[in-house]
Amino acid sequence: MQRGDALRSAGRKWAARHGGFGTDCGEGLAAEEPATAAAAIPSTCHSHGVSEVRSHRFEDHTGEVRLVLSAPTLKELFLAAAEGLAELVSEDDPGEPSPDEYETRVLHARDRELLLADFLNELIYLTETTERVFTDVHIDELSDHALVFRARGIPLRRVRTAVKAATLHGLSIEQRADGFGASVVLDV
Repeated sequence: MQRGDALRSAGRKWAARHGGFGTDCGEGLAAEEPATAAAAIPSTCHSHGVSEVRSHRFEDHTGEVRLVLSAPTLKELFLAAAEGLAELVSEDDPGEPSPDEYETRVLHARDRELLLADFLNELIYLTETTERVFTDVHIDELSDHALVFRARGIPLRRVRTAVKAATLHGLSIEQRADGFGASVVLDV
């Protein structure tokens, strides 16, 4: 199976398990071309009363996978990146992580783009060293140069895609009228 087919299949499987691409906030994700919306998975955030929609999707990239993100805030953008990584790495249905297994990390970088890459690389490292996929991520502090987050996960039983690293190739975060958008290439 080609990588694009696998990514489209992952998106269809997610939609079937979760009742389509709509959200429970009354907003949906517009239909996009299958080649670019391979697995456009919207997520609603309910923490702190927020009801905006964040999303991630995968695009084929030579020898890699491009993760394209959209969210109303920078914090939600980082959370969408964590969700996208977890989905790409694991075929397992997300379960409820144990409440006492949080990993806390503090990261510093010269700009928010490098901070996003460092955040994803830290989650990749934690996944590899603990054999868990981190499905519950909380961002405690975020600025353009620093991030404090807590993450906990579930045992990684079935690997969908082995992700080696978030690269700096084509890495971007842009502020738009409707929030933030980002693109990061993952080495697989």
